[in-house]
Amino acid sequence: MPILRAAPIAAMLMLVARDGSAQRVEPAGVTHRKLNASERRDSLPPFNPTTRVAIRVLTGAAGFVAGAAVGVGIAGVTGPHDCGCDDGDLDAAISGVILGGVAGAAIGAALPKLGANCSGNARFWRALGGSVAGFAVGFVAIPLGPILLSPVGAGLALAGC
Repeated sequence: MPILRAAPIAAMLMLVARDGSAQRVEPAGVTHRKLNASERRDSLPPFNPTTRVAIRVLTGAAGFVAGAAVGVGIAGVTGPHDCGCDDGDLDAAISGVILGGVAGAAIGAALPKLGANCSGNARFWRALGGSVAGFAVGFVAIPLGPILLSPVGAGLALAGC
C-alpha cells in the first residue's frame, strides 16, 4: 500500500511547513480610483453590427454541426429502433440532427458576448427563436435550407443584442 507509506511523510511536511514571504498579506500600495470615460478601455474593440452578425452566424454554424453530431450520437445510443423497415435508425438520426442542430446553432450564436448589452440567458433565448424560425423558413424555401438558415436566423436574431 504505497498510500499508507506516503501518508506519514505528507503529515510531517504539513507540520513543518511555514508561511513564505510571498504568502503574507501586506498592502501593495495600489489604490482604486474610478476612471472617466476617456480613460476607460474595453478589452475588445468595438464591433459594428454587421461584423457581430457575421461572427454569430459562423459560431452558430459550428454549433449546428456540433449539436447535430451530438443529436445523432444520442439517437444511436438510445438503442435499436426496429420498425420492420430497411432503415429503422434513420428517423431517430434525422430527429437528432434537427433538435441538436437547432439547439447547437442557438448555443453557438449566443456564446460570443462581443460587447453585447444582453445577458447570456437573453442571448440564448433570442438565438433559439431565430434558429427555429430560420429552420422553418429554410424547410419551406430551399433544399438544404434548414441547415443553412438555422445559424443565419440565430445570428440575425441577435442583431440588436
